[in-house]
Amino acid sequence: ESCSEDEDEELPEATCVRPATGNISNPAKECYGSITLQILGRQGRWVRVGVCGLAGLPWVGGSGGLMLEVSVEPGGRTRWLVLPHAHGPNVKVKLETVVKSPRESKMKKKGLVKVSVWVCGRVWRYAAIGHALMLLTDPSEALILPLHHHTQLTDDLGVVEVSLRCDYSDAEAELPGQTHSEVTLTLEVLRAKILRLHHPSVLSKARKKDSADVVCRVALWVKGERIERESSSPVQMPVTHDPVFRCRSVFILRRDSLQHAAIILKLLYTSKWGVEDGVGKVQLGPLLYLGNSPDNSNHPPPPDYNTSITLSHWGQALKTPGATTMWHHLQL
Repeated sequence: ESCSEDEDEELPEATCVRPATGNISNPAKECYGSITLQILGRQGRWVRVGVCGLAGLPWVGGSGGLMLEVSVEPGGRTRWLVLPHAHGPNVKVKLETVVKSPRESKMKKKGLVKVSVWVCGRVWRYAAIGHALMLLTDPSEALILPLHHHTQLTDDLGVVEVSLRCDYSDAEAELPGQTHSEVTLTLEVLRAKILRLHHPSVLSKARKKDSADVVCRVALWVKGERIERESSSPVQMPVTHDPVFRCRSVFILRRDSLQHAAIILKLLYTSKWGVEDGVGKVQLGPLLYLGNSPDNSNHPPPPDYNTSITLSHWGQALKTPGATTMWHHLQL
């Protein structure tokens, strides 16, 4: 961990992440494809869910198929559906499954049907292509829902500017007997904007309105295991809700681990009492490509393989020399 204290150094201009089609200037609407879901029936706590197709999925090479995780949140039991021959960005499928919702006494608010899309063989934390959420209602028409990395129906948590660089070791410089080259990932968290307000009652004892600090934590995950974690120096709030971090983290891993790696960036409010309140997180990796967001339309044009796929920030860093800098919306 190393944090730059040179406040006068000019920050690099960032470019917004946007799909190749749709003219989406808001990175929060960029997604990892879409899924068509339908509530087919309800009887007591049992809910019959239909999956009518997937579109605009990231290209993940020879994935060996997809897996769908269907549940009713919060706390419902999970059902798995396997699509062993699913390839490409558009998958035609017509499946039904029955899931059991939790008891009403355990549901503090209206339930949500959650469907997560995974690549077969990559079912570990932070490796899902995306999650779709639909309100638990009576039987209704099919809806096209975007796949996102967040698992809550929420917005307006703030944005953070991130720079990512990937440097590959020289294969000729490897030691005798070394079979795996190394990769150096350099992540810089530059600044954040319009963060949601902190809640003094959450962070302080006896509801004293003490000031809060915001901290950035960055972790490298490989195959569901956290390999390294670093924290920035705290920035005092609410002097500004646009804190400047200028913190750099360097991670070294084997090149063959890149397809199983992810970098998770979290922003948290902290207080002198040691209490923490999560603001949101950003996930980078492991998928190289993104799909095209339906942009809240129930009937978007069918995604085309050549126009609906664009490189993610992770993908650009792995394929572009030098650092790439982009804004990301925080998600829960």
